[in-house]
Amino acid sequence: MPSKNKQIMKPHLILCEGIDAVHFMIAMLGELEQKTITNSFQALDFGGNENLPAFLKGLPVLPGYNNVKSIVIVRDAETNHASAIQSVKSALKNNGFSVPVSVNCVSQGDGVEHIGKHTVLTAFSLFPTLSHETDDGTLEHLILNNLREPSAYEALNDIDEFLKILVNKEGSFTWPHKTRLHTYFSITNKFVAMKVGEAVKAGVFNFRCEEIKNFTFLLTQIYNASENT
Repeated sequence: MPSKNKQIMKPHLILCEGIDAVHFMIAMLGELEQKTITNSFQALDFGGNENLPAFLKGLPVLPGYNNVKSIVIVRDAETNHASAIQSVKSALKNNGFSVPVSVNCVSQGDGVEHIGKHTVLTAFSLFPTLSHETDDGTLEHLILNNLREPSAYEALNDIDEFLKILVNKEGSFTWPHKTRLHTYFSITNKFVAMKVGEAVKAGVFNFRCEEIKNFTFLLTQIYNASENT
């Protein structure tokens, strides 16, 4: 359940899986040219994926909820994007929110009777694609695919060769994508020792990529739909 001390400041919410995703979304909103979107959306951390149902259940008691017009949920697809989609849909349905047909679709605003006094449109999207074309993966995969520095991929090739040596000596890594990304951070002066969210805020990610264009289109859709409801 969300803390009652967490105040809703904007009419459109992006509920994120973890603080790194929150920092990612805050940085993304700061990069957008559509200032109406930038100024209307607020990113909140719902915790781990297992915490989403409880967070949604407690969301209507947060200060400022009566002004909420839309909710966009963003989480990792992880190793099974079909399961991730079903998990988000179930969390929405079981807590009385309208359920979008699929990923990156805006709900029709039905099914919110117990929330009561106003319609809250919903949508959800999954890392790493942030689009209708879902795939397994995480926020780290998205960042690895869209590093801002032109020299990053040459560095990643060297990192991959180094990690192959370590795997041969020590065995496989539990989260190879995290290992690759944090190794990249560690060999740069700018991002060394940073967490993912910190590195995103410091400029590691290229926000001009197609994934962000797709997600921005979703934010625009749900903003327009909710403002016209």
